[in-house]
Formats: sequence, structure tokens, C-alpha cells
Amino acid sequence: MGHPNLIDDYIAYWEASRRFGADSRQAEMWWWAWEEVTRLVHKEPEKSLEVIKALVSAAPNDDFLSYVAAGPLENLLCYHGDAFIGEVERAAAKDEKFRRALSGVWGENHMSPSVHLRLIAAVGDLKTAGVGRVAIRHGYPPSDRIETLQLFTDGASRGNPGHAGIGIVLVDEQGERLFEWGLYFGKVTNNQAEYHALIEGLKVAQLSNPTRLDVNLDSEVVVKQMNGGYRVKDRELKLLHEQATKLRDAFNNVAIRHIGRAQNKEADTLANKAIDDYLRIWERKAAR
Repeated sequence: MGHPNLIDDYIAYWEASRRFGADSRQAEMWWWAWEEVTRLVHKEPEKSLEVIKALVSAAPNDDFLSYVAAGPLENLLCYHGDAFIGEVERAAAKDEKFRRALSGVWGENHMSPSVHLRLIAAVGDLKTAGVGRVAIRHGYPPSDRIETLQLFTDGASRGNPGHAGIGIVLVDEQGERLFEWGLYFGKVTNNQAEYHALIEGLKVAQLSNPTRLDVNLDSEVVVKQMNGGYRVKDRELKLLHEQATKLRDAFNNVAIRHIGRAQNKEADTLANKAIDDYLRIWERKAAR
């Protein structure tokens, strides 16, 4: 696991930070441990998960579990959620203490929606207990299988490439909205944002296993590329196209169709709100 004192010193840093402040002289001597765990999450995520498990196991109380949940565990799921959510689910199923820590993860504004939904399912009946902060706003996926699921996705980019967001809306056959999500996606082109929205939407739709899935986009280019009408020439788009195609082909009955912007207004609003929220946060930070 690297430095033999990593776990003990991380706990010592938390205790000193809580008592004297994170910038205090008392906390400074153990600051290296916080820095190392943060580095592992970004540079060596597989190793970081083992460290997180060890931190949870050694946790002296629920306050420390909350600290781990809001820090390295949340960051791991936000930055590497698709790769590690399966292992996190298995750890939560085996270890009640780890599941309690998982209930403290928030990350809603930065996490892949499918990862967030699987997180909620893994937390289970600890949704609001103990260290729980996880956002329970969705009754999705429903307990009954859906015959026909409508998926609306949209991607927006300001600058092309520029600050981008995605929006996802899922509606059942009665027209009831089952799920909605907006997510800031960094700086990408408009077509890349459209593909990211489609990919994330397909991941969420998979969780309900509908008999039929109708996918609705207002990007004619992406729709024609997905349906074979246009070739994909751009290298980055080819990778996204391959990922979207693999997800689409996992459904037994699926159709992707082009709709007008007015019919996709809700997904568009979510995508643009995600960008606005991100820029507003950074404007406040810059003003400090």
C-alpha cells in the first residue's frame, strides 16, 4: 500500500484539522498523507480504492467516515466511476461499514448519472441513516418493467469547443417523467457533447431494461451517424460513436430518431443549466 503510516497519518491529519484547522501547524506534519491519498485517486485509482477501504476499516467514528466519503471516495466515483462502481458495489455488499461510508457520498453535480443511480442502489436502506448525504430524488429505475421507454438527450457547447453540458430525460409510455439529469462535461465540441449525452442516457436506460427504447435527439448529424447515414471521420467522434453503438446494441428493440429543438427543450434546458451552474461557481471563486 506504499508508506506504512499512510492510514494512521491520514487519520491524524483529520483529527488535527478538525481540532486546530487544516492550515494549522499541528495538521501540517500529517498533511502529506492527505496529499498522497488525493494523488492516488487521480493518478492510481485502483490503488486508491484499496487505501479507501483501509481508511473505512480503520475509521474511529462516523465523522471520519463522512470525511472519507466526501473526499477520496466521492472523488473516485466522480472521476473514475464507470471503471470502479462495480467494485464499490461489491465492497458495499460485503462490508456494512463501507456501505455506511458510501451513504455519505454526494457528488450529484459531478457524477455520471448511471453511477449515481447504482450508488443509491448500493446504499439501499441506509439512504438517510448514519453518515448519509446521498441525494434520493429519483424513483428510478422503477420496480416494474417498462414496455416503452422514451429517452431524450441533448448536448450543448459554448464555443465549440467550449464549456459543455449534457441533459437527459426519461419518460414512460404514459408520458410520466421518470428521470432527469444535467451534468457539466468540461470543454468539448458540440458534437462531442451530443455523443456524451447519448452515451450517458443509454447507460441510465439500461438500468430499467425496457422492452423497447426510443431515443430522441435534435442533432441530425449524430442521429444519421448512429443510423449509418453519415460516416464518422473525426477520430474523437469515432471513439464516442463506437461506445454509443455498443450501448445501443445491448437493447433488444431500440430506435434513434431526430426531433426538433422544441420537442427536446427539457433536455436542452438541463444541459445549459449545468453549464450556467458551473460558470456561476467559478465566477464566485474568482471573485474571492
